[in-house]
Amino acid sequence: MSDRKLQKFYWIAGILGVILAGLLVWLVLDLNHLYHSGMLRPTTARMRRQRQVIMSPSQIQDWMTFRYINSVFRLPPQYLSQTLKISDSYYPNLVISTYAASHQLNAAQFLASVKQAVTAYPLGGTK
Repeated sequence: MSDRKLQKFYWIAGILGVILAGLLVWLVLDLNHLYHSGMLRPTTARMRRQRQVIMSPSQIQDWMTFRYINSVFRLPPQYLSQTLKISDSYYPNLVISTYAASHQLNAAQFLASVKQAVTAYPLGGTK
């Protein structure tokens, strides 16, 4: 190739490189704008809706931990410990049946009192 053709090739390649770099910057800025406006996240919103657990207090079982119940019913962390007078240092990472057994409580009655406490909380039991 002659010097003139090689120089013309480099010049065209440089212009194409600048155009491609500009398009890449525009694409990134546009995607960033769409992401921050919320228009680029429909799958995340859909996943959040699917993960939402809907339970009623009657579905509480003795294998559940107090932490899980607080989370599902959106209860304040100390609500059940104060309501049920639980002073165990492992709260809220306690399984209901384990707590009842270790404190010589009737498991069925204690489970019923947990359900009642969740039901009694304002907005508790409804999501």
